[in-house]
Amino acid sequence: MPQVTRLPTTGTSDGSNGGSKAWSNPSRVTTSDNSEAQANLSPGNTTHWLRAGGFDFSVIPDTATINTINVRAECRTNGTVLDVDCLLELPAFGGTGTNQPNAATWPTLANTYHEHSHTAAQWGGTLTGSDIKDPAFYVLISATNTGGSNAGTRIDSIEVVIDYTESGGTPVTINVTNGQATAAGQPLAATGPAVIVSTITATTSTTGQAVAINPGTAAVTINVANGQAAAAGQPVAISTTGPAVTINVA
Repeated sequence: MPQVTRLPTTGTSDGSNGGSKAWSNPSRVTTSDNSEAQANLSPGNTTHWLRAGGFDFSVIPDTATINTINVRAECRTNGTVLDVDCLLELPAFGGTGTNQPNAATWPTLANTYHEHSHTAAQWGGTLTGSDIKDPAFYVLISATNTGGSNAGTRIDSIEVVIDYTESGGTPVTINVTNGQATAAGQPLAATGPAVIVSTITATTSTTGQAVAINPGTAAVTINVANGQAAAAGQPVAISTTGPAVTINVA
């Protein structure tokens, strides 16, 4: 499955979660460079949400299925700090999704990631590439000091890793008379009308010429029932009799 990792381009401190401590320099989470957002917590104090946004997932196709999302917070503390919230906010969820805090205490060493990897459904519901590219997509993180002394709470960066599956191509139907194809590996329609192929590129052949199904890929073998359509680049139907027919890609 393809995977994309992105850092945010914005970071702000959002007190709407009811937290008692704002983040200083929240915009520093946009780069992993040991320049950190900070919140110094007294025992029992909770941070505001650190709201990270502006992730560029433009390389993901709109129709792709989002499989897993991993929010990786590069964070550290010198005390005992736990997640309160790790949320995804986006219109597809109608707001914030399902809270997925990591139950482990925050690390004490710099350059260490606190991970939150879950399926799209666990985060709040089914997602497509179009959903995840919405400019109103945000990651919200807050933490609390559960120890008995003050705790310096630091976040260097917040990155989001997305695994996705690209959707299949537009179904392809080859409109030819049964038996019109020639021997395996030869062009279609040596005689008779032109062969029209409904493809992503809407290719139409002239009589006796080869037909392009999915340019740039290997040859496509036809060996299924007559009249059956298949996804672009996959086996499609010509005839129920005779040997398999290969369409040579243009």
